Amino acid sequence: MEPASTERMRHVLILNRWLDDRAHYARYLDHGLWRVSYLTTAASERTLRSALRGHEATIVVTDVDDLDAVREAACRLQAPHERFEGVVALAERDLLAAAHVRERLGVPGAWVAAMLPRRDKLLMKRAMAAAGEVRVPRFAPGDDLGAVRGLVDDAGWPIVVKPRAEAGCVGVRMTRGWDELCRALQEAPPSTLQCEEHIEGRLFHADGLVVDGAVRLFAVFEYVNTPLLYVTDGLGSGAATVDDPVIVDHGRVMAEAMARALDMRDDAFHLEFFLLDTGETCFLEVGARVGGGPVPGLLRDVAGVDLVRQHLRLQLGVPVEPLPDGPPSEVGGYLMLPEPKRRPCRVAAVRAPRLPTLYSSEVPEVGAVLDGTAHQLDACGVFLYRGGSTADVMRDIRATERLFAMDCEPV
Repeated sequence: MEPASTERMRHVLILNRWLDDRAHYARYLDHGLWRVSYLTTAASERTLRSALRGHEATIVVTDVDDLDAVREAACRLQAPHERFEGVVALAERDLLAAAHVRERLGVPGAWVAAMLPRRDKLLMKRAMAAAGEVRVPRFAPGDDLGAVRGLVDDAGWPIVVKPRAEAGCVGVRMTRGWDELCRALQEAPPSTLQCEEHIEGRLFHADGLVVDGAVRLFAVFEYVNTPLLYVTDGLGSGAATVDDPVIVDHGRVMAEAMARALDMRDDAFHLEFFLLDTGETCFLEVGARVGGGPVPGLLRDVAGVDLVRQHLRLQLGVPVEPLPDGPPSEVGGYLMLPEPKRRPCRVAAVRAPRLPTLYSSEVPEVGAVLDGTAHQLDACGVFLYRGGSTADVMRDIRATERLFAMDCEPV
């Protein structure tokens, strides 16, 4: 990527915690045209240095979860005569820290007040409910017992307890009675938790970009199982892009309402919503970032656009590259299968199916040791699909769940 002006090298700061090939920032940013500084975790330093081999950059190891440490390191890296012209954070857990750094150093982009409702699920739902455009689950702050009791009286059981500022399904609990609910509220400071009603319906995620306030490059996926079942029950988690125009329109309406309510002007989004039996949609939550797991690679294959690259451009204030109009014409899908619960273990045999729409599979080799460190999402199988219809792709995702087998022995 070229900077807007090539008269001098512009200085950009990137916060990194990625341990896999998503840390290959040189694919998105020309390090010969930009001066790039990184704040990275100790765990991800090795991956980052390997990815940047041959590219000049400044790398500082710090605790990126420690806001004071991040701000202090950023202040040291910014030279008085060469201020940062962009602060980039592509992982959800780093978005708020990047906003604090921008505000502290006067760097353009989303500052703290703008980022908080996109990161804090309680503030997010308050903003969405206040806008009144779409249905939002009933909710209550974890530290307001009166509001929690009112929520239970209104919505009934089960009640979902989740961290206000985590990513994915980390820390999410489904509670079916007061004892379970009270225990869940004691697992973390109640002020960091949110309670909400459980919604029954088909679960979807929508991924795309907001460019100058308009929703662009938009794709709707229907989940196979749910991310929560992946974590709690060891079921596969996947999804397929939707070719039903009615559901796609529902997703677009939801995304446009979200962008207005959260004042999202130039950003990526990973939005989750329900479609109820009544035909009504219900907002669940949104991450102001590109979808995780296989989503970016799949959309790169079926839509021809690298969402991560475009998200980085948006955070730097650089125009995005030409984007296709409308959703992808080809249906894509993915499936992740989790590692066995009993670890460490050694893979003794793998039996992976061959299916019409399955075009890529990543499975461990015989003899590999599974200990939860090979993949950030603890996946032992990642499968990608592309085909002519959602039904075809869904059929093969379900078939993979049934037919894939892996024998393991304890280490």
